[in-house]
Amino acid sequence: MIQLYNADNYHKIDWFSKRNGQFLKTYFEPLIEYEISRFIENVHSEIYLLEVDDLLLPVSVTDKQYKDSYVASPYTHYISYAKEELWELKNKET
Repeated sequence: MIQLYNADNYHKIDWFSKRNGQFLKTYFEPLIEYEISRFIENVHSEIYLLEVDDLLLPVSVTDKQYKDSYVASPYTHYISYAKEELWELKNKET
């Protein structure tokens, strides 16, 4: 079984029937319920939980957040952060 949960339907998760349910409930339920930016100022992602059989996998979806933390934004990770690092190296080809 495959199911995707977000803020609208995460309350339907049977946490106890999942291998990692209790762990993810503890850490991810607040991020889904209150939005992640309430806890991490420079992250504006939507958090989802993907259920695959008896396993829950956290998923972060970021849409056009160019100044978010590099751990949440692919653009920041691969473009902005890389440019900063090249500048720090004083690379003339940037």
